[in-house]
Amino acid sequence: VKFDLVAGRSVERVIRLQNNTTHPVAFKVKTTAPKRYFVRPSSGLIEAKTGVTVRLVMQAQKTSARPVGAEKDKFLIQASKVGAASVSEALRGFESEEKAARAVFDSVERTSIQERKLACSFAAPPSSSMLAAAPPPPAAGGRGEASRGVASGMGGSREGGSEVEALRLLLESEKQLTERLASELRQEKKRALELEEKQDRLQRELRDNEDTVKALEELQGQFKALQAEARSKGKGESKDGEKTAALAVTGGGSSLNSTLLLMLITLLCVLFFRLTT
Repeated sequence: VKFDLVAGRSVERVIRLQNNTTHPVAFKVKTTAPKRYFVRPSSGLIEAKTGVTVRLVMQAQKTSARPVGAEKDKFLIQASKVGAASVSEALRGFESEEKAARAVFDSVERTSIQERKLACSFAAPPSSSMLAAAPPPPAAGGRGEASRGVASGMGGSREGGSEVEALRLLLESEKQLTERLASELRQEKKRALELEEKQDRLQRELRDNEDTVKALEELQGQFKALQAEARSKGKGESKDGEKTAALAVTGGGSSLNSTLLLMLITLLCVLFFRLTT
């Protein structure tokens, strides 16, 4: 990565990280001199067959001289496979891509992480004294002057082209991010609708269960009323009439058993209807 040394102005370079695999990957970009550079984004997730643009910015220096120790500056790019089938699935449970990527690197083995190092180089702009010491141009028709002008124009074109390419990559990255967020929003809406339908279904089942409980309570009340009625028939009878009353109670008990059996069958039919619907 080549940085121009310009006093009082930060210098930005753009790199493109491309995921050529068929599964999402997590990435992380580190630097050996975090006080001199900052990286945006420094980590995140990349969908399969897509890429992301990363900005490397060297902070403004007081002079145009190369900083002490800067010849050892490097960037380290790390990448690892994500276990989820998509970036949106990998983001579940995390507030941002940075936290999701950090969780991926914390969970994988060191040997499964791919790495690539980028060394830093620096170029100082030409000073006025260097221009004054330059040899004079050839006298033949001013061709030397024209050649320098053409070369300068080509250099400007290359610099302008690189800036346009960097802007294009940045816009493409922003577009992909917008599409990804829109997809995640659609999925969240779908999950919200599913949860709402599930809640409605549970409420209906709860109401049905309440109706079943009420029916059981009514049957229990009728059963107690029949028992009380059977007991009241045997009171106040004489000994001679006790046998007759006993027979009546026995007959009443048979009738009571038939009634309870009918009620039990009715209840079972109700429960079966509830379960099948």
